[in-house]
Amino acid sequence: MRILSYKIIIDKVFKILKELNPAYIIVLGLVGEKDRHPYEIDQIIEERQMRNWTDIGKSSIYRILIKLEEKGLVKHRNEIKKGRNLKIYKITDAGKEVLREFIYNTISKGRDFRRNFDLALSNLPQLNEKKQIEAFKKCLKSLERDKKLINERFKVLPIPNPPFYVKSLFIRPIMLIDAQLKFVELALAELEKKGEN
Repeated sequence: MRILSYKIIIDKVFKILKELNPAYIIVLGLVGEKDRHPYEIDQIIEERQMRNWTDIGKSSIYRILIKLEEKGLVKHRNEIKKGRNLKIYKITDAGKEVLREFIYNTISKGRDFRRNFDLALSNLPQLNEKKQIEAFKKCLKSLERDKKLINERFKVLPIPNPPFYVKSLFIRPIMLIDAQLKFVELALAELEKKGEN
């Protein structure tokens, strides 16, 4: 019975993750750091320059919070500050689980060189150190496997002495993977060093 309920929960988490775009994950992550008012969320997005790598408008924060609350990922309470009624949002246990799954799965896969990887990194403290190390080790294996596969495909190209534009379709991904491998090795060294202290 317990295994079945766990599977149902995981299925629900993945269904919710598919429905959330990066802006939702940013807001969920910021509320996951501590309870926040929408204006405070906007200020932090500005301070951390998150708009440089994701699309999130000031006016969309309220709409995102409403959607997250409808999905049961955050809840709010009303507080009176300086005579104003403010909605303060808090992440729920379901929200924490969705956020952790996003971070772990995004880092583990390793090939997402764009926004989602940065988004997962910006929320890394939501995972405990053991899970962080585990995710980066999986990422390392995934990248090494992908690099090997691309190299093997390049070696069996049916075109003798292919032109540069054809070779570039193999060279460029390998160079990107090499850069990502260096970063992951650095991240693992930092996390393992932190664990020793």
